[in-house]
Amino acid sequence: MTKATLFAITILLTLSTTTFSQSFGFKCGLNLSTIHSEYSESNYNGDYVIGFHIGGFSEFSISRNTVLEPELLLTTKGFSEKGLEMDPGEPIYNTKLTATLYYIDLPINVKRYIYIGKTKLYGTLGTYVGLGLIGKTKEEFWSTTEESKPDIINYIDMDNERRRFDFGLTAGAGITFNSIQIGISYNLGLANSSQISEGRVYNREFNLSIGYLLGMK
Repeated sequence: MTKATLFAITILLTLSTTTFSQSFGFKCGLNLSTIHSEYSESNYNGDYVIGFHIGGFSEFSISRNTVLEPELLLTTKGFSEKGLEMDPGEPIYNTKLTATLYYIDLPINVKRYIYIGKTKLYGTLGTYVGLGLIGKTKEEFWSTTEESKPDIINYIDMDNERRRFDFGLTAGAGITFNSIQIGISYNLGLANSSQISEGRVYNREFNLSIGYLLGMK
């Protein structure tokens, strides 16, 4: 089974679940994303970058306190790293690389509610699959000895260094009052997103979301 086929099956399952759900809603929020890299010599974690996510979700009732929650999100992932560029006989330059990647993510969570009066606390646990759409990388260079504006190089490239398919585990918690949901979650990427044979790269992401739940009869 190809990754594209798996992704298509997941979309169909998500849409079919949404069709029979008791409620659906919309959400958006901020991301803090980075990468975890594993090489033969050492491991490396990039710096976090700020991004966003936006999309919809539905809730399919399993029991009074438990629902199955599929989501369909446009989300950004990426990382940042700083370093020095040192060539023999050339000035030393500071460098900063920032990668921003746009994905369609399909999380499917089991959500458990705890009722406290009219307020509900919840926890979620599940999995996600994602498909990369496009990537943008910005590289900045500036002298360590002179005051100057950084030279900036922008380029779009996803196929040569990054794999488009992603999947992993997700967990979160939040609060619901009236129709408003506020939650935090963490995505632990399990798919190697690097096409470079020397190492493996995994996505890591914190999310802060606010959503509005619409009731359905």
